Amino acid sequence: MSNIPENLKSIQNKICLAEKRAFRAENSVALVAVSKFHPAESVIEAIKAGQFLFGENRVQEAAAKFDEIRALGYQPNLHIIGSLQRNKVKEAVRIATCIESVDRIELIEEIEKQAAKINKTIEILFEIHTGEDSKAGFTSEEELENAIKLCSQGAFPHICPRGFMTMA
Repeated sequence: MSNIPENLKSIQNKICLAEKRAFRAENSVALVAVSKFHPAESVIEAIKAGQFLFGENRVQEAAAKFDEIRALGYQPNLHIIGSLQRNKVKEAVRIATCIESVDRIELIEEIEKQAAKINKTIEILFEIHTGEDSKAGFTSEEELENAIKLCSQGAFPHICPRGFMTMA
């Protein structure tokens, strides 16, 4: 017997308490359940318990798993987390609602190219490098500002920037 429903409820309660302590609106924090290495059955169990937002960093594994889940009629949101190689963008765009780790203009250009091919708008988060050598992200303010400017000027009509992220 799985503890997924119980664990999810416990986490949701902690989030609710944190929102109150921070004077945030109820349900203003979204939980991204990282489902990598977990089978489709576990994701489905989480969906049945009320979790609809998942994160995966292995595009091929995520594609197989979420294609199976969607074929059963479930419609979860999937975020691609972690570093994304250009050769994985086509599949990532197909399966995801958001790519959380956009760290360079070349990646934005490839996301736009692949999203345009299937006429899909995809959300992104700009990743900012905060100093640790093993982490990715925009390293220069100028490059980040240029990426934001290009998006705001409509250079990438299939991309919807939603914010920033970093890895400590």
